[in-house]
Amino acid sequence: MPLRQVYAAVARLISRDYWLTKLRSHRTRWVESLMIAAMDVCKQHHPYASRQAIRAVKSQRLANLRYLQAMEIEDTDSGERFGLIDKVMASIANPEIRRMELMAQMAGIEKVALARKDIGLFVTLTCPSKYHPTKLRQRGKDNIAVLNHRWKDAALTPKDGQRYLVKVWSRIRAAFADNDIAVYGVRVVEPHHDATPHWHLLLFTDKAHRAKAVEIMRKKALAEDPDEKGAQQHRFECKHLNKGGAVGYIAKYIAKNIDGYALEGETDFETGKPLTETAAAVSAWAATWRIPQFHFYNLPSKGVYRECRRLRSLSIATMLGDMAEKVRKAADEGDFAAYIDAQGGPCTPRKEQTLRIAYKTADEPNAYDEAVQKIAGIYAQLHPDTPLMKTRLKKYRLVKKEPARQAVDFLKSAIGAPRSSGNNCRKAIVTPSLDVHYFMPDCASREFFLLREYGFSSYTPESENPLPG
Repeated sequence: MPLRQVYAAVARLISRDYWLTKLRSHRTRWVESLMIAAMDVCKQHHPYASRQAIRAVKSQRLANLRYLQAMEIEDTDSGERFGLIDKVMASIANPEIRRMELMAQMAGIEKVALARKDIGLFVTLTCPSKYHPTKLRQRGKDNIAVLNHRWKDAALTPKDGQRYLVKVWSRIRAAFADNDIAVYGVRVVEPHHDATPHWHLLLFTDKAHRAKAVEIMRKKALAEDPDEKGAQQHRFECKHLNKGGAVGYIAKYIAKNIDGYALEGETDFETGKPLTETAAAVSAWAATWRIPQFHFYNLPSKGVYRECRRLRSLSIATMLGDMAEKVRKAADEGDFAAYIDAQGGPCTPRKEQTLRIAYKTADEPNAYDEAVQKIAGIYAQLHPDTPLMKTRLKKYRLVKKEPARQAVDFLKSAIGAPRSSGNNCRKAIVTPSLDVHYFMPDCASREFFLLREYGFSSYTPESENPLPG
């Protein structure tokens, strides 16, 4: 280990902030694990996440919202300031924009697959029985959740289930590489009613390798505990999409895991509840267990896609070449299919793609004296003689929002002064159950806010929908 890494490790061990973050995260997952063990998280009680987890996530996001509303970003050169909340809501941190971007990219992937005449596969991977805290039993006309004795001895968490699925997928990818099978697509992670994760994968491959790809995935998915009851029927499922419509299969899962958009009238298969209501619980589940919900496989870099979108209507053909300009133009127009083709197509290794992201070392190290890598721009790696195209020329810093200055009218009578010291210009809202005091946001009251890299929260007036105590 280099000496600098030793210093950084020791700095973390003696850092109060580092341990506070780690312990808070551990406490949150530990409490949620107890809720799962007590069967509070299941179909008949609170599917996907406990009420406490949903409250904790919402409380954190409301606190983050207050911070965003109180801060601005300032251009260090010109001194121009912008509202931080406005910039956040205009980015993919906004769940609505995030959902639209994902759907546009899925449409682009399907367009590429149709042009290549590739076959679509909709695959579902599920964990073995020992990862599921509950199992369903028929009671009259309904299925109810009961404690799973296979899980009781191991007490595996949703995070353990996610690690298992990641390991299975790594073995599948290795088998694909050994058999020269080109597969590309997208993965969506969502929970069962008892918080155990499972994967939905929309994959594309050529017709000649379809049967072999399915065989490999089934074999790897059933490698562990293959003889347990229900393993052959539920651990691996595959639907063949022979006539398009691939985006329609994945659209519902994308909306369910973000904001429940356009799911009015749709019910959840496992719980029977409206999908518009379960979206908040699914988002809280992902935030609690730190599980990424969406991932693209064997497709060009989305980082380059977003950096190219910063270069609005700015041609880079002179600096980086005509092919690089095709990549930038496709990203600028939001044409993900053209972007994939200009980058070399699906399943193209990163070292062979047209454009890559360039990084630089930040001027100042982080709190643990480590060098920080920041995005500097993009470069055409296939043409080493071309220069670096910078995409982040301006420097910004976070500053507190200055209070609005009110003009003083010296001709106005003193009788117009307020009769109390309280400020009545904005309505303060106090949520006793969350112990959070915040102000009504300036944007629409039904707006969604994504304040970190996952999930969302929504604001509803307390008079309309009071939270339980």
